[in-house]
Amino acid sequence: MKISYYSLFLLCLFMLMSCSKESPTSPDINLNEPIELSNATKSIEKALQNSDVATFQSFILPRTLSYYKAFSESNKEKLPGFSELFKTRKIISITKDYATYEVMLNGKYYEITMTLDEDGKWKLTDF
Repeated sequence: MKISYYSLFLLCLFMLMSCSKESPTSPDINLNEPIELSNATKSIEKALQNSDVATFQSFILPRTLSYYKAFSESNKEKLPGFSELFKTRKIISITKDYATYEVMLNGKYYEITMTLDEDGKWKLTDF
């Protein structure tokens, strides 16, 4: 059976994210992003939408970049689709240096986490 790079990317993406059929939050919880985090997520959306691999990778925490680098480079044309999914994120937990979002894909919830890096910038940790 031949597996495409896109399928492999999605498989790894889904394996690294937590998944559940039930949302871990209740709909009445309203959490807000600090402006720096909001700016980072908007930049990530833009990089994905523009298939800008280098900018997208600059928003991945260096210690986890090795997990995502080859997949993002080999699936450049698929990044706009990930942008659309990323835009649907809902923040479910936040501290001064860690944020967790959820997105729904095919009826299941997945988590995306971001960390405030040593350089003072928000970076994707796991997705």
